[in-house]
Amino acid sequence: MLTRPSQEHFADYIQALREGLNAGDGPMVPEEIAEVERNPAEFFEKIESNTRPGGTIKLPDGTTVDRVPQTILWYVDKSSFIGVVHIRHHLTDSLRLLGGHIGYGIRPSQWRQGYATKMLAETLVYCQKNLGLTELFLTCDDTNIGSFRTMEKNGGILEKIIPHPYKKGVLSRRYWIRLQDK
Repeated sequence: MLTRPSQEHFADYIQALREGLNAGDGPMVPEEIAEVERNPAEFFEKIESNTRPGGTIKLPDGTTVDRVPQTILWYVDKSSFIGVVHIRHHLTDSLRLLGGHIGYGIRPSQWRQGYATKMLAETLVYCQKNLGLTELFLTCDDTNIGSFRTMEKNGGILEKIIPHPYKKGVLSRRYWIRLQDK
């Protein structure tokens, strides 16, 4: 089930980071994980601040753009942390290029067990009920078969495949999921 990040699952989240959990920006290095573990209050405040407008982020090409409000949720099965989802509340030009409304990651020890499909399905319901979104844009690398199959299983319609904007020689898949029927 989707849940707000909490202290209850924090130790399991840290373990998932050590396994190589990747929610779009690449896995964290040990020093970054140690910093999160040392300062959980700061970590949870950063998550909460992501829901508010304001601030900037640096893109892979070095440009800086306004950060959009986002909701970060954890996916938990029984008492185990399984994955994380980032829901961006609206699109910007840079998110229309890469990233879209939703980014997600499953801890490596739980790959290929259907969790990404379940997590995205619950995320779509959340987006419709809580954010009033009726269509969502998602992207993934063309080589990320698990991710694009997850999108397709959840009604994703491939818009097109384009050259990745930041990775030379890599292609990026662009999907739309319409929620009216969900």
